[in-house]
Amino acid sequence: MIDLNSVMSENTKDIESVVSWCSEIYDEKFAEYFLNARVLFERVQSKTHPITDDELSQILIDLPMKLFDVSEVLNQFRLSYEVVKLRNKQKESDLIKSSSETTAPKRKSDAELQMIPDKLLVTAFDSVITRVENEISFCRELIMSSKKIWDARRKTEQVNPISEVSDLPDYNVKSYIKG
Repeated sequence: MIDLNSVMSENTKDIESVVSWCSEIYDEKFAEYFLNARVLFERVQSKTHPITDDELSQILIDLPMKLFDVSEVLNQFRLSYEVVKLRNKQKESDLIKSSSETTAPKRKSDAELQMIPDKLLVTAFDSVITRVENEISFCRELIMSSKKIWDARRKTEQVNPISEVSDLPDYNVKSYIKG
Protein backbone atom coordinates (compact mmCIF):
# COMPACT_ATOMS: atom_id res chain seq x y z
CA MET A 1 0.00 0.00 0.00
CA ILE A 2 1.22 3.50 -0.83
CA ASP A 3 2.03 5.71 2.13
CA LEU A 4 0.55 9.00 0.98
CA ASN A 5 1.80 10.84 4.05
CA SER A 6 5.42 10.16 3.13
CA VAL A 7 4.78 11.20 -0.47
CA MET A 8 3.12 14.37 0.83
CA SER A 9 6.01 15.14 3.16
CA GLU A 10 8.47 14.74 0.27
CA ASN A 11 6.52 17.33 -1.70
CA THR A 12 5.62 19.70 1.13
CA LYS A 13 8.31 22.24 0.30
CA ASP A 14 7.26 22.42 -3.37
CA ILE A 15 3.57 22.59 -2.48
CA GLU A 16 4.14 25.38 0.02
CA SER A 17 6.20 27.25 -2.53
CA VAL A 18 3.49 27.02 -5.21
CA VAL A 19 0.69 27.88 -2.77
CA SER A 20 2.69 30.85 -1.53
CA TRP A 21 3.31 32.07 -5.09
CA CYS A 22 -0.38 31.74 -5.97
CA SER A 23 -1.42 33.61 -2.83
CA GLU A 24 1.12 36.32 -3.51
CA ILE A 25 -0.13 36.83 -7.07
CA TYR A 26 -3.75 36.80 -5.93
CA ASP A 27 -3.06 39.32 -3.16
CA GLU A 28 -1.05 41.56 -5.46
CA LYS A 29 -3.48 41.63 -8.39
CA PHE A 30 -6.96 40.67 -7.20
CA ALA A 31 -7.52 40.75 -3.43
CA GLU A 32 -8.34 44.46 -3.24
CA TYR A 33 -11.44 43.92 -5.39
CA PHE A 34 -12.92 41.32 -3.05
CA LEU A 35 -11.95 42.61 0.41
CA ASN A 36 -15.26 44.21 1.24
CA ALA A 37 -17.42 41.44 -0.29
CA ARG A 38 -16.70 38.93 2.50
CA VAL A 39 -17.40 41.49 5.21
CA LEU A 40 -20.70 42.43 3.56
CA PHE A 41 -21.58 38.76 3.16
CA GLU A 42 -21.16 38.28 6.91
CA ARG A 43 -23.52 41.23 7.41
CA VAL A 44 -26.11 39.64 5.11
CA GLN A 45 -25.90 36.43 7.14
CA SER A 46 -26.07 38.11 10.54
CA LYS A 47 -29.08 37.11 12.62
CA THR A 48 -28.40 39.60 15.43
CA HIS A 49 -27.74 42.77 13.39
CA PRO A 50 -29.65 42.83 10.08
CA ILE A 51 -27.85 44.41 7.17
CA THR A 52 -28.64 48.07 6.68
CA ASP A 53 -30.01 49.63 3.52
CA ASP A 54 -26.74 51.54 3.13
CA GLU A 55 -24.79 48.27 3.14
CA LEU A 56 -27.23 46.73 0.68
CA SER A 57 -26.81 49.78 -1.50
CA GLN A 58 -23.05 49.35 -1.34
CA ILE A 59 -23.41 45.74 -2.51
CA LEU A 60 -25.82 46.66 -5.29
CA ILE A 61 -23.93 49.68 -6.61
CA ASP A 62 -20.24 49.43 -5.72
CA LEU A 63 -19.67 45.70 -6.02
CA PRO A 64 -20.76 45.42 -9.68
CA MET A 65 -18.34 48.22 -10.56
CA LYS A 66 -15.53 46.38 -8.82
CA LEU A 67 -16.44 43.26 -10.79
CA PHE A 68 -15.94 45.19 -14.02
CA ASP A 69 -12.52 46.34 -12.83
CA VAL A 70 -11.41 42.89 -11.70
CA SER A 71 -12.61 41.39 -14.99
CA GLU A 72 -10.18 43.64 -16.84
CA VAL A 73 -7.29 42.62 -14.58
CA LEU A 74 -8.30 38.97 -14.98
CA ASN A 75 -8.30 39.31 -18.76
CA GLN A 76 -4.75 40.69 -18.66
CA PHE A 77 -3.74 37.81 -16.39
CA ARG A 78 -5.33 35.31 -18.77
CA LEU A 79 -3.33 36.84 -21.60
CA SER A 80 -0.14 36.21 -19.64
CA TYR A 81 -1.33 32.66 -18.99
CA GLU A 82 -1.90 32.02 -22.69
CA VAL A 83 1.52 33.47 -23.56
CA VAL A 84 3.17 31.11 -21.06
CA LYS A 85 1.29 28.14 -22.50
CA LEU A 86 2.34 29.01 -26.05
CA ARG A 87 5.95 29.60 -25.04
CA ASN A 88 5.93 26.23 -23.28
CA LYS A 89 4.86 24.49 -26.48
CA GLN A 90 7.62 26.23 -28.39
CA LYS A 91 10.18 25.43 -25.68
CA GLU A 92 9.15 21.78 -25.55
CA SER A 93 9.42 21.52 -29.32
CA ASP A 94 12.90 23.08 -29.21
CA LEU A 95 13.94 20.68 -26.44
CA ILE A 96 12.74 17.69 -28.46
CA LYS A 97 14.70 18.88 -31.50
CA SER A 98 17.88 19.53 -29.53
CA SER A 99 17.76 16.35 -27.45
CA SER A 100 20.70 13.99 -27.72
CA GLU A 101 18.47 10.92 -27.34
CA THR A 102 18.32 8.57 -30.30
CA THR A 103 14.62 7.69 -30.48
CA ALA A 104 11.64 10.01 -30.75
CA PRO A 105 9.87 8.68 -27.61
CA LYS A 106 13.03 9.16 -25.54
CA ARG A 107 13.49 12.71 -26.89
CA LYS A 108 9.86 13.53 -26.06
CA SER A 109 10.20 12.01 -22.57
CA ASP A 110 13.42 13.94 -21.95
CA ALA A 111 11.77 17.20 -23.05
CA GLU A 112 8.73 16.54 -20.84
CA LEU A 113 10.97 16.07 -17.82
CA GLN A 114 12.73 19.35 -18.51
CA MET A 115 9.36 21.09 -18.91
CA ILE A 116 8.03 20.16 -15.44
CA PRO A 117 8.74 23.58 -13.84
CA ASP A 118 7.13 25.34 -16.80
CA LYS A 119 4.05 23.12 -16.59
CA LEU A 120 3.90 23.79 -12.87
CA LEU A 121 3.76 27.51 -13.64
CA VAL A 122 0.81 26.90 -15.98
CA THR A 123 -0.93 24.96 -13.21
CA ALA A 124 -0.31 27.80 -10.76
CA PHE A 125 -1.71 30.35 -13.24
CA ASP A 126 -4.75 28.13 -13.72
CA SER A 127 -5.23 27.94 -9.96
CA VAL A 128 -5.18 31.72 -9.56
CA ILE A 129 -7.63 32.15 -12.45
CA THR A 130 -10.00 29.60 -10.92
CA ARG A 131 -9.81 31.32 -7.55
CA VAL A 132 -10.65 34.71 -9.07
CA GLU A 133 -13.51 33.23 -11.11
CA ASN A 134 -14.89 31.65 -7.93
CA GLU A 135 -14.69 35.00 -6.14
CA ILE A 136 -16.51 36.68 -9.04
CA SER A 137 -19.25 34.03 -8.85
CA PHE A 138 -19.47 34.54 -5.10
CA CYS A 139 -19.90 38.29 -5.59
CA ARG A 140 -22.61 37.76 -8.21
CA GLU A 141 -24.52 35.52 -5.81
CA LEU A 142 -24.09 38.12 -3.07
CA ILE A 143 -25.47 40.79 -5.39
CA MET A 144 -28.48 38.66 -6.32
CA SER A 145 -29.33 37.78 -2.72
CA SER A 146 -28.91 41.42 -1.68
CA LYS A 147 -31.26 42.45 -4.48
CA LYS A 148 -33.87 40.03 -3.12
CA ILE A 149 -33.52 41.49 0.37
CA TRP A 150 -33.74 45.04 -1.04
CA ASP A 151 -36.87 44.19 -3.06
CA ALA A 152 -38.52 42.47 -0.09
CA ARG A 153 -37.92 45.53 2.09
CA ARG A 154 -39.38 47.85 -0.54
CA LYS A 155 -42.48 45.66 -0.87
CA THR A 156 -42.91 45.70 2.91
CA GLU A 157 -42.70 49.50 2.91
CA GLN A 158 -45.43 49.67 0.25
CA VAL A 159 -47.73 47.44 2.28
CA ASN A 160 -46.92 49.10 5.62
CA PRO A 161 -46.09 52.74 4.92
CA ILE A 162 -43.63 54.23 7.35
CA SER A 163 -44.87 57.79 7.02
CA GLU A 164 -47.45 59.29 9.37
CA VAL A 165 -51.10 58.89 8.58
CA SER A 166 -52.68 62.31 9.10
CA ASP A 167 -56.32 61.85 8.16
CA LEU A 168 -57.53 59.53 10.91
CA PRO A 169 -61.14 59.93 12.00
CA ASP A 170 -61.87 61.22 15.47
CA TYR A 171 -62.09 58.53 18.07
CA ASN A 172 -65.46 58.22 19.72
CA VAL A 173 -65.70 55.74 22.57
CA LYS A 174 -69.49 55.36 22.39
CA SER A 175 -69.88 54.51 18.72
CA TYR A 176 -68.15 52.40 16.15
CA ILE A 177 -66.47 53.96 13.19
CA LYS A 178 -68.14 52.75 10.06
CA GLY A 179 -66.35 52.97 6.86
